[in-house]
This record gives sequence, structure tokens and C-alpha cells, in this order.
Amino acid sequence: MTCRAYHEFAADHPVPVDPDGIEALIRSPDLLARIELAWQQADFSGPQVLVLESRLFQMAAMYPLLADVPPAEIHALIRRLHDGLAARNPLLVFFDHSDPASAVGQVLGAPERQEWRAWATSLASRLPWLQRRTLSGEAGWTRFVQHWATLLADLFEAAPCQKVRVLDASRDWAAAQRTVDRAVGLAAHRAVGSGPSPKRKH
Repeated sequence: MTCRAYHEFAADHPVPVDPDGIEALIRSPDLLARIELAWQQADFSGPQVLVLESRLFQMAAMYPLLADVPPAEIHALIRRLHDGLAARNPLLVFFDHSDPASAVGQVLGAPERQEWRAWATSLASRLPWLQRRTLSGEAGWTRFVQHWATLLADLFEAAPCQKVRVLDASRDWAAAQRTVDRAVGLAAHRAVGSGPSPKRKH
């Protein structure tokens, strides 16, 4: 079985973020349409298993939420994306956290993440969700992530595809990997003889 994985920042990712950059995309008045178009134009041919990191729940859910798009509209967008992917036998892998605020604190406190920390908190502080709530900095980012986590839990439950939730993966990466491997194996088995091979998204 052939497999190709794309990190979220891969220059050749099949679902590009936006040529104008993340902030420009989030501020765009046609944000949802641009996200949907990026998925519609994606080329998923080639590998039997295709891993797309950080596109469904990040690009298509986090970015609209940062723009303060109502959750109902985000749910509708995600449903349309699921409809477009249904024939490809997708598997949704959701890396969840039992304590999102603590997880954010660990990331923000990591020495190797300080450049990203400054960039992410500065960017978020300039965007509608935080500004309309008079929030900023690390405290504002943490509040946003907690709100985003609630939205993601609802999106995961509503997802009409094969799916697996991996809770607190960093506590035991080996166990998390086994969980994902089993889910991918099961998805591949179900896909045999039923059309296009499974695509893994998270």
C-alpha cells in the first residue's frame, strides 16, 4: 500500500492555505468560499492512503472561528466538505485534549516554540474573535482555543465518515500510533472493492 503524508506547512500540500497568507485569508470577506474552493480544486490522485494534516479542523474550522464566523455556518461548511469527500472513503483522525488550556500552556511554554508563540498570539490578537471580546495575548489565545475545542468536539460527533478520536496523544505516543494504525487498517479493509482508497484527514 502506498502512502503520502503532507505536513500542514508543506509547500505542495493538495489543499493550500492561501497564496496571500493566513491573516489575509481570515480577513477575506469570502473566507468560506475560498476555503471550499481550495478543497474542490485539490488533486487527491496518486497514493492509496493520503494524510492531510491540519486542514479540516484547522483551516476550515479554526480560521473561520478566528474571523468570528457563527458556529452554525462553520458546521455547514464542514458538512459540504464531507459531502465532497464521501466517495473517497475518508477517515477523520481527531487528536483531542482532555484539558485544552493546559495543552496550550505546554506549547506556549516550550523553549523551541517561542518564535511561534510570539507570532501566533500577535496574529490572534489582531483578529475579530479576540478583538470583539477585548482579549489579547496568551490569555486571549487560550480562551479562543478552549472555545475552538468545544466546536471541534461538536464537529467530530457530527462527522458522517469513519473517524477515530485520540485523546491526549502526547502522554503515550506509541499507544496513539497504534490506535491510528488500527483505524487506518480498518478503513483500508472496508475500502477494498468499494471505489477510491481511503483518505486520512485531521
